[in-house]
Amino acid sequence: MSDPKQPTEIGRFGHDLIIRKARQLRRNPCFSQEDPQDLQQELACRLLKRLEKYDEQQGERDHFISMAVKQLVANLVRDRRTKLPRGRKVVSLFGGVDSRSGDPLPLAAAVTPDDLDARIGGRRCSPEVLAQLALDCAEILNGLSEEDLAIVEALKTKSRSEAARALGVPRTSLNDHIRRIRERFERGDMRKYL
Repeated sequence: MSDPKQPTEIGRFGHDLIIRKARQLRRNPCFSQEDPQDLQQELACRLLKRLEKYDEQQGERDHFISMAVKQLVANLVRDRRTKLPRGRKVVSLFGGVDSRSGDPLPLAAAVTPDDLDARIGGRRCSPEVLAQLALDCAEILNGLSEEDLAIVEALKTKSRSEAARALGVPRTSLNDHIRRIRERFERGDMRKYL
Protein backbone atom coordinates (compact mmCIF):
# COMPACT_ATOMS: atom_id res chain seq x y z
CA MET A 1 0.00 0.00 0.00
CA SER A 2 1.35 3.43 -0.86
CA ASP A 3 1.99 6.14 1.71
CA PRO A 4 -0.83 8.76 1.77
CA LYS A 5 1.83 11.48 2.16
CA GLN A 6 3.17 10.75 -1.33
CA PRO A 7 2.62 13.76 -3.61
CA THR A 8 1.25 11.53 -6.37
CA GLU A 9 -1.66 10.37 -4.23
CA ILE A 10 -4.63 12.58 -3.53
CA GLY A 11 -5.62 10.86 -0.30
CA ARG A 12 -8.98 10.56 1.41
CA PHE A 13 -9.26 14.27 2.22
CA GLY A 14 -8.55 15.28 -1.39
CA HIS A 15 -10.90 12.64 -2.76
CA ASP A 16 -13.79 13.76 -0.56
CA LEU A 17 -13.10 17.42 -1.29
CA ILE A 18 -13.09 16.81 -5.05
CA ILE A 19 -16.43 14.98 -4.85
CA ARG A 20 -17.95 17.83 -2.85
CA LYS A 21 -16.59 20.52 -5.19
CA ALA A 22 -17.78 18.61 -8.29
CA ARG A 23 -21.31 18.57 -6.82
CA GLN A 24 -21.08 22.29 -6.16
CA LEU A 25 -19.85 22.92 -9.70
CA ARG A 26 -22.86 21.06 -11.11
CA ARG A 27 -25.09 23.74 -9.55
CA ASN A 28 -23.34 26.35 -11.69
CA PRO A 29 -25.20 26.86 -14.99
CA CYS A 30 -21.92 26.53 -16.92
CA PHE A 31 -21.50 22.96 -15.64
CA SER A 32 -25.10 21.76 -15.30
CA GLN A 33 -24.82 19.39 -18.28
CA GLU A 34 -21.47 17.93 -17.18
CA ASP A 35 -21.14 14.42 -15.83
CA PRO A 36 -20.05 14.61 -12.15
CA GLN A 37 -17.44 11.90 -12.71
CA ASP A 38 -15.92 13.95 -15.55
CA LEU A 39 -15.65 16.97 -13.27
CA GLN A 40 -14.12 14.84 -10.51
CA GLN A 41 -11.59 13.37 -12.92
CA GLU A 42 -10.69 16.79 -14.29
CA LEU A 43 -10.13 18.17 -10.78
CA ALA A 44 -8.16 15.08 -9.72
CA CYS A 45 -5.85 15.28 -12.75
CA ARG A 46 -5.20 18.96 -12.19
CA LEU A 47 -4.66 18.39 -8.46
CA LEU A 48 -2.11 15.64 -9.12
CA LYS A 49 -0.09 18.11 -11.19
CA ARG A 50 -0.29 20.66 -8.39
CA LEU A 51 0.77 18.11 -5.77
CA GLU A 52 4.15 17.83 -7.47
CA LYS A 53 4.84 21.34 -6.15
CA TYR A 54 3.85 20.52 -2.55
CA ASP A 55 6.59 21.13 0.02
CA GLU A 56 5.83 19.79 3.49
CA GLN A 57 8.17 22.44 4.95
CA GLN A 58 5.71 25.09 3.77
CA GLY A 59 2.61 23.77 5.52
CA GLU A 60 0.05 21.03 6.03
CA ARG A 61 -0.75 18.78 3.07
CA ASP A 62 -4.53 18.99 3.57
CA HIS A 63 -4.37 22.79 3.64
CA PHE A 64 -2.34 22.75 0.42
CA ILE A 65 -4.91 20.44 -1.18
CA SER A 66 -7.79 22.60 0.03
CA MET A 67 -6.31 25.78 -1.40
CA ALA A 68 -5.25 24.06 -4.64
CA VAL A 69 -8.73 22.64 -5.25
CA LYS A 70 -10.29 26.03 -4.48
CA GLN A 71 -8.04 27.64 -7.11
CA LEU A 72 -8.69 24.83 -9.60
CA VAL A 73 -12.46 25.26 -9.26
CA ALA A 74 -12.13 29.02 -9.72
CA ASN A 75 -10.01 28.46 -12.83
CA LEU A 76 -12.53 26.00 -14.27
CA VAL A 77 -15.38 28.46 -13.73
CA ARG A 78 -13.37 31.33 -15.22
CA ASP A 79 -12.34 29.26 -18.24
CA ARG A 80 -15.90 28.11 -18.84
CA ARG A 81 -17.33 31.61 -18.53
CA THR A 82 -14.86 32.99 -21.07
CA LYS A 83 -16.35 30.56 -23.60
CA LEU A 84 -19.85 32.00 -23.14
CA PRO A 85 -21.12 34.35 -25.83
CA ARG A 86 -20.60 38.01 -24.99
CA GLY A 87 -23.09 40.79 -25.34
CA ARG A 88 -26.13 39.10 -23.85
CA LYS A 89 -28.59 41.67 -22.66
CA VAL A 90 -29.60 41.35 -19.02
CA VAL A 91 -33.36 41.60 -18.64
CA SER A 92 -35.36 41.96 -15.44
CA LEU A 93 -37.75 39.13 -14.61
CA PHE A 94 -40.28 41.77 -13.64
CA GLY A 95 -40.31 43.17 -17.18
CA GLY A 96 -43.22 42.21 -19.38
CA VAL A 97 -43.32 39.99 -22.44
CA ASP A 98 -46.19 39.55 -24.84
CA SER A 99 -48.31 36.51 -24.15
CA ARG A 100 -50.35 34.57 -26.69
CA SER A 101 -53.44 36.47 -25.60
CA GLY A 102 -51.70 39.78 -26.28
CA ASP A 103 -51.64 40.83 -22.62
CA PRO A 104 -48.27 41.63 -21.08
CA LEU A 105 -46.99 38.81 -18.88
CA PRO A 106 -44.18 39.14 -16.34
CA LEU A 107 -41.12 37.34 -17.66
CA ALA A 108 -40.86 35.39 -14.40
CA ALA A 109 -44.24 33.77 -15.16
CA ALA A 110 -43.00 32.71 -18.60
CA VAL A 111 -39.98 30.83 -17.22
CA THR A 112 -40.81 27.14 -17.06
CA PRO A 113 -39.47 24.83 -14.34
CA ASP A 114 -37.28 23.17 -16.99
CA ASP A 115 -35.85 26.57 -17.96
CA LEU A 116 -35.15 27.31 -14.33
CA ASP A 117 -33.46 23.94 -13.83
CA ALA A 118 -31.27 24.54 -16.88
CA ARG A 119 -30.34 27.99 -15.59
CA ILE A 120 -29.40 27.03 -12.05
CA GLY A 121 -28.13 23.56 -12.85
CA GLY A 122 -30.67 21.71 -10.75
CA ARG A 123 -33.11 19.01 -11.48
CA ARG A 124 -36.57 18.50 -10.10
CA CYS A 125 -37.74 15.26 -8.63
CA SER A 126 -41.07 13.79 -9.54
CA PRO A 127 -43.78 13.80 -6.85
CA GLU A 128 -43.33 10.02 -6.53
CA VAL A 129 -39.60 10.38 -5.84
CA LEU A 130 -40.25 13.14 -3.30
CA ALA A 131 -42.85 10.96 -1.55
CA GLN A 132 -40.41 8.04 -1.43
CA LEU A 133 -37.70 10.36 -0.08
CA ALA A 134 -40.03 11.52 2.71
CA LEU A 135 -40.87 7.91 3.61
CA ASP A 136 -37.22 6.84 3.60
CA CYS A 137 -36.22 9.84 5.77
CA ALA A 138 -39.05 9.16 8.22
CA GLU A 139 -38.02 5.52 8.50
CA ILE A 140 -34.41 6.43 9.32
CA LEU A 141 -35.43 9.22 11.72
CA ASN A 142 -37.73 6.80 13.57
CA GLY A 143 -34.70 4.61 14.25
CA LEU A 144 -32.68 7.42 15.86
CA SER A 145 -32.32 7.87 19.60
CA GLU A 146 -33.99 10.81 21.39
CA GLU A 147 -30.59 12.47 21.75
CA ASP A 148 -29.86 12.14 18.01
CA LEU A 149 -33.33 13.46 17.15
CA ALA A 150 -32.70 16.50 19.35
CA ILE A 151 -29.44 17.10 17.46
CA VAL A 152 -31.19 16.76 14.10
CA GLU A 153 -33.86 19.27 15.18
CA ALA A 154 -31.25 21.72 16.49
CA LEU A 155 -29.22 21.54 13.25
CA LYS A 156 -32.26 22.54 11.19
CA THR A 157 -31.85 26.14 12.34
CA LYS A 158 -28.48 26.35 14.11
CA SER A 159 -24.82 25.97 13.23
CA ARG A 160 -22.88 23.13 14.86
CA SER A 161 -21.44 25.48 17.49
CA GLU A 162 -24.84 26.97 18.29
CA ALA A 163 -26.44 23.51 18.49
CA ALA A 164 -23.71 22.26 20.83
CA ARG A 165 -24.22 25.26 23.10
CA ALA A 166 -28.01 24.92 23.04
CA LEU A 167 -27.86 21.20 23.82
CA GLY A 168 -25.09 21.59 26.40
CA VAL A 169 -22.71 19.13 24.77
CA PRO A 170 -19.12 19.60 23.60
CA ARG A 171 -18.69 20.17 19.87
CA THR A 172 -16.52 17.04 19.60
CA SER A 173 -19.34 14.93 21.03
CA LEU A 174 -21.82 16.64 18.73
CA ASN A 175 -19.57 15.89 15.75
CA ASP A 176 -19.44 12.22 16.80
CA HIS A 177 -23.26 12.13 16.90
CA ILE A 178 -23.47 13.82 13.48
CA ARG A 179 -21.05 11.27 12.04
CA ARG A 180 -23.18 8.39 13.39
CA ILE A 181 -26.39 10.01 12.09
CA ARG A 182 -24.78 10.47 8.66
CA GLU A 183 -23.69 6.80 8.69
CA ARG A 184 -27.29 5.75 9.44
CA PHE A 185 -28.50 7.72 6.42
CA GLU A 186 -25.76 6.23 4.23
CA ARG A 187 -26.67 2.70 5.34
CA GLY A 188 -30.27 3.58 4.50
CA ASP A 189 -29.15 4.13 0.87
CA MET A 190 -30.02 7.83 0.88
CA ARG A 191 -27.19 8.72 -1.55
CA LYS A 192 -29.50 7.87 -4.44
CA TYR A 193 -31.43 11.09 -3.73
CA LEU A 194 -28.39 13.37 -4.11
